[in-house]
Amino acid sequence: MCQKLKVDLQAVFNVLPKDMQQLLLLNPQRAALLQGSPELTKLPGRPSIQVGVAPSTPR
Repeated sequence: MCQKLKVDLQAVFNVLPKDMQQLLLLNPQRAALLQGSPELTKLPGRPSIQVGVAPSTPR
């Protein structure tokens, strides 16, 4: 079931205009949903978006 949802999400994402895709990928939570599909994490002319936790620095 989860795999079907991911496939459906990817299909919807792929038909969105490129500017809308970029907006979605700027949100780390939404980008994480799309992670796992390498072509979705890098758009032409844009740096790739790294989704993850930044190391904390001591204060």
